[in-house]
Amino acid sequence: MGKIKREKKKTPIPSGVTKESLPGARGSKTQRNRLSRPVFHYLLILVIAVLAYSNSFDSPFQWDESDFIVRNPIVRNLEYFWAPSQAKGIDPDYTMFLKTRYLGYLTFALNYQLNGFEVLGYHVFNVAIHLLNAILVYLFIRLTFQTPFLRGSRLQEGSTLIALFSALLFVSHPVQTEAVTYIFQRHASLVTFFYLLCVVLYVQWRLKNEEKGGSLLHSLLLYGSSFLACILAMKTKENAFTLPLSLTVYELFFFSGPKKKRLLRLIPFYLTLAIIPLTIVGTDRPFEKIIGHIVDPASFLTKGVPQEVYLFTQFRVLATYMRLLFLPIQQNLDYDYPLYQSFLIPQVFLSLLLHLVVLGVAVYLFYRSRRTLRDWRFISFGILWFYLTLSVESSIIPLKMIICEYRIYLPSVGFLSAGMVFLFIVAQKLKPKFQNSAKYLIGLLLVWSVLLGSLTVARNEVWRDPVSLWGDVARKSPSNARGHYNLGLAFAKKGRLEEAIQAFQTTLKLDPREAKARLNLGLIYDQQGRSEEAINELQAALTVDPKDANIHYNLGVIFGRQKRLEEAVKAFQMALGLNPGDASAHNNLGVIYVQQGRLEDAMTEFKAALRIDPDHGTARRNLQKLLDQNPQPRGQ
Repeated sequence: MGKIKREKKKTPIPSGVTKESLPGARGSKTQRNRLSRPVFHYLLILVIAVLAYSNSFDSPFQWDESDFIVRNPIVRNLEYFWAPSQAKGIDPDYTMFLKTRYLGYLTFALNYQLNGFEVLGYHVFNVAIHLLNAILVYLFIRLTFQTPFLRGSRLQEGSTLIALFSALLFVSHPVQTEAVTYIFQRHASLVTFFYLLCVVLYVQWRLKNEEKGGSLLHSLLLYGSSFLACILAMKTKENAFTLPLSLTVYELFFFSGPKKKRLLRLIPFYLTLAIIPLTIVGTDRPFEKIIGHIVDPASFLTKGVPQEVYLFTQFRVLATYMRLLFLPIQQNLDYDYPLYQSFLIPQVFLSLLLHLVVLGVAVYLFYRSRRTLRDWRFISFGILWFYLTLSVESSIIPLKMIICEYRIYLPSVGFLSAGMVFLFIVAQKLKPKFQNSAKYLIGLLLVWSVLLGSLTVARNEVWRDPVSLWGDVARKSPSNARGHYNLGLAFAKKGRLEEAIQAFQTTLKLDPREAKARLNLGLIYDQQGRSEEAINELQAALTVDPKDANIHYNLGVIFGRQKRLEEAVKAFQMALGLNPGDASAHNNLGVIYVQQGRLEDAMTEFKAALRIDPDHGTARRNLQKLLDQNPQPRGQ
């Protein structure tokens, strides 16, 4: 008898994966390439992030950070976070942010407790959050390709590389610098962290539920953690309002089962939608005011720009955001962006047409992916993510800044990951004709990541000095009065007074009603000994803004120096009428009273200064000198 030949057991090939693409198949390496190891991926993301932001750690506080961080009393006192009611006497601008962006300000306060106002600690925190977000992008994409809809798709074998390069482009892209290097915009990167964390934990929970025999405790922990991350996102920044809807779209796109049962699981997340509106309008306000702000939220957030004009302009802004993600050139901290008054303006109409085409492509790809082309569904989701996460800031609610690069930070996750999936699909389609198409794509993406990282380094150089930052704004937006004004401030702080004068004069040519430019111009003239010119500028500033206490205060200082005592008294009294809590104004008024021989009035002012600021050394010395010269009689 002949020997019976035994056939080797064949390993079944998952649906949608060709035999040639499997590990160990003919033409492939038996050992996994380093590029497929997650540990190596994390290390590579870390290296790119640190190199890209290596020159940002000593960048100083810029622009409004001096107001919202350095001079913010909430940042200096952790007690306000445990007992917010203690902040009632503080400027409403500060207390409003304490409510709506609680977690962001808490991190600033913790930074202050650790290292005061040394910028290194603030930058380290920002870069660390940026790095964690890149890792979450990586996990988000890997998990998405494990969902029921994409499991076994043609790109699943390459999903690790898609995740890697999406994360690398995200972490190295120069458009992210405004959310990372600009310390105050930590709010944008921090809300992205909680947003992505919520989605990643939710997907892990859904995948865990599909496993038979899984731990109930582990499942509850994942769901509860995702829900907690959702709440934290809502307390970090207002664009977290879209998070429950993003979860809903993700659920419908990538999971299966009865829709009613799946949507019921999302009800707790939808309940968090009440957090932001109630925080903004304030539950301690009368009911009719709360309803009024809900009906017309724009009346609370900003004034001056009609809702329809803001919406028409945002069609153009969204196109600019897309251009920045494709081609990150001509970045600008403060764009001089035109307002578009009509839908019929060609730029507005063509921009809207572009967005309708892109959204139409997303809908088309979604329906095509139901039968074929399953990988295209990820592109459809990425497009919707981009528009959905921008919907709060680029819709009908007018915000004070028309366009800001930090607003692209969260939307870029969908945009970049969708683009990456598209490139890998193209490489796969080209493989029959070009066997090395995937290798060429990987090489191209590595070069692209390094190039973007280099552009980030170059952009961070601009942020390292206020003169370079606002000089960049003034060059790119020559008609932007605010850019020239801030350039003037930067020159003045450097002692470059003639350049500061020129910048302030340019500001006034562009906007003659810029009172602060006249104020600072007057202060420079006074510093140069040109007192009459200084007084003229300050008085001109008062015709524009008569309620600016600082202008009255500085007029009082100059009048006092010139021994024009009655005018000095009047100026300081006006300043205190507008800002009674100004200890220096009380002290200076006391000095003028001494010169007038009004010693009792002087003593009253010095004491008022010390009640406001017990550490005001000048007021204490002035009061003590007055008491030494005029001792009070003792009672029997």
